[in-house]
This record gives sequence, structure tokens and C-alpha cells, in this order.
Amino acid sequence: MVVLESRACHSSYNRICYVLEGSAHNNSKTNQRALAVSGTNLNLLHDADGQISNVQSAPYLEEQFHQSLKKAYNPHRQYQCQSVVVSFSKNEFDTSDLAGQSRQALKLIQGFASQYFGDAQSVICVQCDGPGGLNDGDGKLHVHLIVNSVKRDGRTVATNRFSVFHLRKNLNTYMEENFEKATGREWKNPFSNNKTRHDVDKLVTKSAWNKRLKQTIDNVKSQVSNETDFKAVLQTYGITVTERQKGRAWTYHQVIKTAKGTKRLSVRDFYQRIDRQTGSVLSTRGLGVGYTKSALINYWEKQVEIESDYQPKSVNKNSKRKDDHNVREKSNDDIKRFEQEVNRQRRQQEHLRQHELATETEEINDERTTERKRQSRRQESRQCVNPNADPEASQSTSQQAGFEGIHGFNQADGPEPGE
Repeated sequence: MVVLESRACHSSYNRICYVLEGSAHNNSKTNQRALAVSGTNLNLLHDADGQISNVQSAPYLEEQFHQSLKKAYNPHRQYQCQSVVVSFSKNEFDTSDLAGQSRQALKLIQGFASQYFGDAQSVICVQCDGPGGLNDGDGKLHVHLIVNSVKRDGRTVATNRFSVFHLRKNLNTYMEENFEKATGREWKNPFSNNKTRHDVDKLVTKSAWNKRLKQTIDNVKSQVSNETDFKAVLQTYGITVTERQKGRAWTYHQVIKTAKGTKRLSVRDFYQRIDRQTGSVLSTRGLGVGYTKSALINYWEKQVEIESDYQPKSVNKNSKRKDDHNVREKSNDDIKRFEQEVNRQRRQQEHLRQHELATETEEINDERTTERKRQSRRQESRQCVNPNADPEASQSTSQQAGFEGIHGFNQADGPEPGE
């Protein structure tokens, strides 16, 4: 019978590294950690012949998981992936041909993942290096299925899809339709027929019946989430539950067939006889503390708390609308501040330009004033030399004398006139 294990993981990177990398844990069957690898909605590494390689890069796959995680409402969610382990029994895969049977197991689980988790990313790895589902050390063929908790569109995968009860039901349905196609052998579903125990006639002792009853209760309690479903599923096994101590305690009943006819067996959940004077325990009866009503209810409540921890937080539309309004107001304020800063810089530049123009004008005026003063001093000096001379005539005479002086400098030396 296939054994299922499902749990939520805080880090998808650590889980992918654990499944794909490292050496084999048990070398009794093979030295390879991964016999076959595949996935859904992922880019995988391929060999030279075009086949998907059994050696994959965990960081490369985790990066693809992380791209979907960044689209989630809460990228810093507590649980990043769901880990499902499907362990086959020897009746389903005897591991006589690891290469062929690993491909068959990979094909089955890949089809199962595509049908029930096709909207999410998943990594699939077939191994045969562990103790197997029954922990007997024989190294049974098992498959790791790691499903991203966030879909590619950023939505969260519903956590109730990973409960053992739903996984068992969906896996049995899929195996009934596809196991024979993949392996050529008939699928024997232990849950498809009537759930009456086939070995109940051999239970001739009360202790053996108690042991089987514990195993049944452990199996059923992980498939349900409340007291009503628990009793209903036990009823299918022929086990009834009655209450005592005003509903605080339970008693389990079952009618079995023996060689001497039918026999009704019953056992309390847990009971202790205590000495009232000393307080010491005189005797203990029943299945155990873990099978009491209060213990089972606490177990289901913890499971609900675990699932609620990684449920996505509900979005308040009003608060989101308010946040959007605040964002718009903040953007408008930023625009106003930017426009004010631009206008301030423009005014400052205009002031600097006017200051430069004023400075240039002042310099030109100073130069003109200086030139007028210089010309005035020249005229005053000329008048001091020849007070009766006409300023215009003296200026023309000086210009002519200067002209003659220049020409006289260019002529050759000769006798003075009259010599």
C-alpha cells in the first residue's frame, strides 16, 4: 500500500537542496541520490541527448519558485512550499529493475501532479536510498513532490489540497485509472472495497485487538479534522464510539467474528485508578492518553492552527482604496514641490541675469566717463601751452606737423637751403 506524507516547509530552497543534492542515504539499492527527476511549469536542465537530466541545480529551480513568490500578496510568507512523499510498497514496485521502475513511478507522480496541481510549479524526484514507508530498512521506491505554495499568477494554493485525506483519495483515484497503463500491472486499492478487516477473525486476544485498534485510530485521525468525521470514518471500519463521564471520556467498541461465533470487544480510551489517601496510581487501563477525546480534539485544533498560519491574509478593499488615495495624494504633493522648486530656480536665474546686465551697463558707463575725463584733461593741457590758439586749428596744425615729420624722417640727409 502506498504511504503518504505531507507537510509544509518554511524554505523551498532547503527542501529542494535536500531532495536533489548530496549522496545517497542508503547504498543497499543504489549509490544515486536521484534516480529520475522531472517537474511541472519549470525549466529543467537536459542532457546532451535532450533528456531531462537527473542532476539538477537547486538554486536554478529555487529562483523560478522565487519569481512566483514575489508576485504574492505577502512575499515574506512563513511557508514557501508543500512537500509530499509517496512511498510505494514492494507489491507495487519490487525494485528489481530500478531504472525501469523509477521511470514508471516518475510518470505516475508527474501525471498526478499535472492533474491536481497543474496550476502551480512542482519538482519531482524519484529515490530509493531510504528506509521506505514502513521503516524496515529495505530501501523502498519513493517519490518526492515539492509544490510551490504560490501559483505563477501570485495566488496561493489552497492548503486543504495537501491534507492526507484529500491526497489519499485523489491518488487512489488516479492510480486506478493510470497505474496499469504505466506498469502493465493491476492496481489494488485497499480503500476501494468494503473496509471490513480481513484479518479480524484471527484476532483472538484482547491485546492484539487493542494494537490493531490503535493503528486504525492513528490512520483515521490524520484524515479528518473534527469529532463528527472521526466517528463516521471509524463506523466504516465497524468501530463505534460511546461517551461516558458526561461526554468527557470515550469507549471504543467492535464486533468481531471468531471460530466460536461473534464476539463484542470494548476498551476505554484511558483510565487510572488512584489511591485517594496517597495519590499514587494503583492501575492504568485503556488505549492511552493520546486516544482520549480531549487529546484528539487538541490534535485537530493544532492542525487547524498550522494551516491558518500560512493562509494568505484577507485584503480589506476599503483600506486598500484608502492606501491608493494616500499614494495619489503623495504623488500630487511631490509634483507640487517639484514645480515650486523649478519656479524658484527660474526666478533665481532671472535675478542673476538682471544683475549681470546691470553690472555690464555700469562698467560701460564707467568707461565712457573715464574717456570723457581723459579728453577733457587733454584739451586743458593744450590750452595751457597756447592759450590764444584755436583748439581746432591747433589740432589740425599738430596733425600736419606730425605728418610732415614722418615724411621728413624718410628723406635722405642733404644740404640745408642756402648752402
